Amino acid sequence: MAGDKDNHQVTRLLQPLHLIFVSGKSYNDCSRLKLHREGFQGMAYRSWLVLAVLMCSFYQPASVCADDTQARMEQGINLLKSGRPDEAIDIFSSLIAGEPRPEFHYHRALAYGQKQEYQPALDDLEIAIAAYPRQAGYHLQKGIWLLRTGRTAEAVTALTTAVELEPTNAKAFAHRARAHLRQRNAAKAAQDAQIAIKLNPAIGAWYVLRGDILVSLSDHGKAVQDYNQALDLRPGDAVAHNNRGVALANLGKTREAVEDLNRAMDIASSVSASGNGHDAEVKPW
Repeated sequence: MAGDKDNHQVTRLLQPLHLIFVSGKSYNDCSRLKLHREGFQGMAYRSWLVLAVLMCSFYQPASVCADDTQARMEQGINLLKSGRPDEAIDIFSSLIAGEPRPEFHYHRALAYGQKQEYQPALDDLEIAIAAYPRQAGYHLQKGIWLLRTGRTAEAVTALTTAVELEPTNAKAFAHRARAHLRQRNAAKAAQDAQIAIKLNPAIGAWYVLRGDILVSLSDHGKAVQDYNQALDLRPGDAVAHNNRGVALANLGKTREAVEDLNRAMDIASSVSASGNGHDAEVKPW
């Protein structure tokens, strides 16, 4: 009978803990429980209290963990946006250590990409692609980084996958056009550049790209037209001025060519002096 009485009181005292698990309350709720001592004295009570604290300390509802993970992920993304890739890498590495989710690897890849550390970026990106093989944006990013590291054939493969998965992605076509041009396949490059411009005609850099392709085909007259269009969209484009100058020189228009080349040098010098060197070169992305 005495044993039954003790078991009954243990059940009564553990009931608040059971309610915590059932209702999904957090550790802070545990600290507000009224702990009843009746029926227990000395070591028995202290043992129960230790058990209660340990149970409350180790138990964290899934929603609390998810909220914390989401907050840290958003913090890492904001660090990326503000150009602080090292701190972003630390956060995403910590998240990956706890739970290696593909999106954590993807964002860490972007951080490595910001640092121009393309091999670790590609390693992380492959993990994301393995989990989501039909995510066109992942293949596009892979193609961009492969192109920047000189792995042109692999870049074409990745960018082809991107355009197959998302045929309206103008950026993917523009990047593949650049890759084809590096492979000296001007016909395919011109075709992809044409599609990119048709999908989004408001990007000046893509007219520069098509102009470069036309120059490679010795069609300098049409190339000048594309450079003109690029400069209409972006008058301070040093690359467009420079490349139009070269095309004009090939057409025998020396005075106009010199003017363009001088203008390109002036823009590049002013950009360099202002410390905004990333604006001096316009790429098709």
